[in-house]
Amino acid sequence: MTVDAVGVGGGCPRWCRQLPGHLHLRDNGGDFHTALVAAIDLPAIDGLRGEAAVHLTLSQYVTGRTAGEPVIALDLSGEEDGGMDGLTIAEARSIADALYRAIAMLRGAWSSEDADVRA
Repeated sequence: MTVDAVGVGGGCPRWCRQLPGHLHLRDNGGDFHTALVAAIDLPAIDGLRGEAAVHLTLSQYVTGRTAGEPVIALDLSGEEDGGMDGLTIAEARSIADALYRAIAMLRGAWSSEDADVRA
């Protein structure tokens, strides 16, 4: 699998949604390529949660010498720049597969013998 990641001096990866030249790299620090994929508002559920939001963002940390692995940042805190957890592509795929299974189970369409509920 090829990941569209750009290192130092190579500009932005295709998925970056910031303006060209947005990186401000310093000797002892770095900056991020980012792209908001989705912002999902969740209504309140009595006894479970108040109104909430989920933000899904692509992010890659870049310094003057190196570029980190791009990750999928999942923010369940509902606060801007709060509680983000970066997931690799493989980790995000595992979570997505588990969510598909959970949805199918609630709909009564999945059993442990089922291989792939998305098919």
